[in-house]
Amino acid sequence: MGALNTEALEQFVTQLETQIALANRMALPEAAQLLAMARLDVQMKMHQISKAELKALCETLDRSLYGPRSEMHCQRKIRSRRRHRSRGYTKPVRAAIRPG
Repeated sequence: MGALNTEALEQFVTQLETQIALANRMALPEAAQLLAMARLDVQMKMHQISKAELKALCETLDRSLYGPRSEMHCQRKIRSRRRHRSRGYTKPVRAAIRPG
């Protein structure tokens, strides 16, 4: 990425941060979250971070902070079961989350 392009992206990130702060002050959490997602996307492009790298980082942090049975892990199991059922399979699948 060229110096001019990087500088323009840095200015854009700064503008997004200003808008995020404004959305938070105005009690618009969904808007702030969308703007934060846009900021992350721009920063990933600036630093040439792929979506796969970000996903791997998030999964590593999730496992290290919450263990192998974290919410993210369980959500993936639930989505997998839904796909399984939507394809017409009728055999029941055991629950991924156990009490206790």
